[in-house]
Amino acid sequence: MSEPFPAPADLPIGTVITNGGLIAQKTGPSDRDPWPWTCDAVVYSDEWAATVITNGAHVTLPPPRRPRRIWHLFNALTLVNLVLMFTADDTASRVLHAVAVVAFAVATLATRPPRPDWRS
Repeated sequence: MSEPFPAPADLPIGTVITNGGLIAQKTGPSDRDPWPWTCDAVVYSDEWAATVITNGAHVTLPPPRRPRRIWHLFNALTLVNLVLMFTADDTASRVLHAVAVVAFAVATLATRPPRPDWRS
């Protein structure tokens, strides 16, 4: 039997397999849970899911998640450290806060989603 595409272990949590009247949902990660598929309180393995997919079951992926806005937190931490850098008492504190400002600024730029091209 050939491996189905995609492999059930690679499918995200929340994926639904529909086969006839059977509706099974992936409720756990395959690397931690040997029985990640659930249908009416009955658990199934990835091997079962692979067999069902190979036999023609319909796979429905979960909707994409909204992007997280973690960059707002990094931006706030950058500003807090900038204020603390200017109000610090000694040189060591100023240097440490300056390093934190740079680190959080880089994290802000790295995690911010790309902006739409507003010039066009």
